[in-house]
Amino acid sequence: MSTLTQHKLLSLLDYDASTGDFRWRVSRGSVVAGGVAGSPHSRGYTSIRIDGRLYLAHRLAWLAVTGALPVDQLDHINGDKRDNRIANLREASNQTNNQNYRKSKKNSKTGYLGVCHEPRGDSYVAYLRVDGKTRNLGTYKTPEEAHAVYVQAKRQLHEGCTL
Repeated sequence: MSTLTQHKLLSLLDYDASTGDFRWRVSRGSVVAGGVAGSPHSRGYTSIRIDGRLYLAHRLAWLAVTGALPVDQLDHINGDKRDNRIANLREASNQTNNQNYRKSKKNSKTGYLGVCHEPRGDSYVAYLRVDGKTRNLGTYKTPEEAHAVYVQAKRQLHEGCTL
């Protein structure tokens, strides 16, 4: 299978760096020239199929602008997986990309990133992972207090944080 090149990509799609949108340049099958390219991907990204292969749109945006696919991961700086403006993308290691989480996990009992409920004392613990180790940031009366401490620590200790 041949590698997608910037030339091939731009012969098929137009990329608008100010919106992050792709539009088809050519009609092919059910695809109409001028139509918006891409569909929702299972992980929340936008994906585009080219020659039978599925590509994530943010990686195609990088290729369209820089001429090469990213070596490692791309991070959506504002945390929005569908915002594929080149100004919102940066190359990042897995660690840096993970440091840019903005929302708690769906199964979070508190609804706050970096906060868990301490059932024995009806209090909330703030915690942060740094260099593979979990740091306890203290115990607080409300989840909001714990989260505020978490955000402050995250801004200081996570180079990838854009909160």
